[in-house]
Amino acid sequence: MGIIIPIYSVKYNLLQNNAPNSRGIAFSKYHANPLNSHTDDNKLYDKANIDDFNPKYIDVLYHKVIEPRVTVMNGKGKLSVEEACRRMRMMTIVAHCHGGFVALELEKKLKSEMIKIGYTTEEQKMILSQMLTVAHSPACALGVAKSQMISFVTAADTKWPKSADRTIANNFLNNYLFDRQREHKSHFQGVIDKDEERAAKNRIFDLKPCYFPPHQGNMFLIREKCQRTQEDMFEVNNAEHNGIGYDYTGKTPEGQLMTYISSNIIKNGIKNSLQQKEKFVPLPKLCAMIYGDYEETNAKLSVL
Repeated sequence: MGIIIPIYSVKYNLLQNNAPNSRGIAFSKYHANPLNSHTDDNKLYDKANIDDFNPKYIDVLYHKVIEPRVTVMNGKGKLSVEEACRRMRMMTIVAHCHGGFVALELEKKLKSEMIKIGYTTEEQKMILSQMLTVAHSPACALGVAKSQMISFVTAADTKWPKSADRTIANNFLNNYLFDRQREHKSHFQGVIDKDEERAAKNRIFDLKPCYFPPHQGNMFLIREKCQRTQEDMFEVNNAEHNGIGYDYTGKTPEGQLMTYISSNIIKNGIKNSLQQKEKFVPLPKLCAMIYGDYEETNAKLSVL
C-alpha cells in the first residue's frame, strides 16, 4: 500500500500592479536589488501600493499553513518546543522565483508571532531550523534566512550589477559572480556577439559546480543547467530560469547534477516528515539529505 502525501500548490495574486513592481519591492525590502539608483527606487515606490509592500497572501498563507504548527488557541498560545518542531517538520516547501521571497516573508512573520506568544530566542531558533525550503532561482536576498532555505542557482540566470565600485547588501551571489566576471573580463550573456569564436570566449567563465554556506546563501551554483541550441546560442535561454522540472531531458551534466541533488533533498525531507507521527525526529543535516540512505547515490553523483 502506498503512502498518501498531501501537496498544496499556490498561485500568487499580485493584485493591481504587475509582477516587476511587486518583485522590485521584494528585493528592495531586503536591500538586495541590483544596484538601482535612488531615482529608480523612488520611481518604483511611486508606482507601488500597500499590497506590494505587505502582500495580503502572506497573511493568508501564514494563518492557514504556518500558524497551526506553532500555536494553539487561535494563535494566542504556545506549544511545547518539541511539538512545534514536530509540526513544522511535517512540511516541506518547494519554491520558484517569487516563491523565495514568499518563504522569507513567512519566516519573518513567524519570528514576529513567536516573539508575541512567548517563545524564547533559543526556542525560535530550534523551530526555524526545522522549516525546510528548496528554492529554485529565488528572487530574494540570499543568506538572510534563519530557516533551512537551500537555493539552486545558475550563473546564466542572474542579473548582474551595473557598477564596478559598488556592492549589493544581502546579495552575495551577484557580488561574487560580478567579481568573477571582472576577473575573467567576460561579458556573459548580456552581450549578443555574432562572432561565434569570440562569443564562445565571452560565454560564461569556467565555473565549476560549487556550494556556499548559509551566511553566503546556502546555495548550490552551477554555470548552466540547460543545453543550448543553435537558435539560442547568443541569447539567454528562458529555460535557465523556468526549467525546474525534475527530469534530465535537455540538461547539461551540471544541470543533471543540480536536479539530482535538489530532488534528493526534497525526497529525504519528505521522508523525514513522515517520521513525525509519533515523536519529533530532527531534520537531517544537508549532506545526509543529499546522499540519503541509498548506496547507489554516491556512485551516481560521482558519474554526474
